[in-house]
Amino acid sequence: MAMHVPQRFAATDTKVALAIIENHGFATLITPTETACQITHLPMLLDQENNRLLGHMALANEHHRYLEGNPSTAIFMGPHAYMSPNWYISDTVPTWNYAVVHVQAMASLIADAGELFRLVDRLTQQYESPLPKPWIVARDAAVEKNLQGIVGFRLPLDSVTTKLKLDQHLGTEAVEHLATNLESAPGKDHQELAAMMRRQVRKKGH
Repeated sequence: MAMHVPQRFAATDTKVALAIIENHGFATLITPTETACQITHLPMLLDQENNRLLGHMALANEHHRYLEGNPSTAIFMGPHAYMSPNWYISDTVPTWNYAVVHVQAMASLIADAGELFRLVDRLTQQYESPLPKPWIVARDAAVEKNLQGIVGFRLPLDSVTTKLKLDQHLGTEAVEHLATNLESAPGKDHQELAAMMRRQVRKKGH
């Protein structure tokens, strides 16, 4: 599986890819097989120390049966937004700006119960820690029973492809104009996308 990435939108900075994965950890995991394409939407944990992703899915989800032996692609959708022609300095048509990361590798299953618990604990802490009263996973009988209903897996960061369609090829003046208009529009991702557009055009040196 390959993503179309024009050279002007290709990003080779690993830090950019890892930041997108860490900040937008809800992924789409795709595993093609001979008979079907298994697709699961799930949060994934970035384990930089071991250069891999970690995740788990329901035991009832047959997707896990195809992970070992078939290459999978995890898709992380970063900030994205509609771009109005009114925001551009020169005449153009409507488009969509976005940042996306594809991770392609062969997954391996987690058989050890202790490792699976640590995965669940780390993933829970990542999303609970910003809350006023974080919920803590206690390894009791109830949790042990729930662990029996999920399957954990590891996905190495073997092949990482990042596409940043941020109008960076238009130059600093055009991107600044776009970013300012984008920030004034309602939308959850608009502020983050505008900041990313500015950073990327600076890297291009326009």
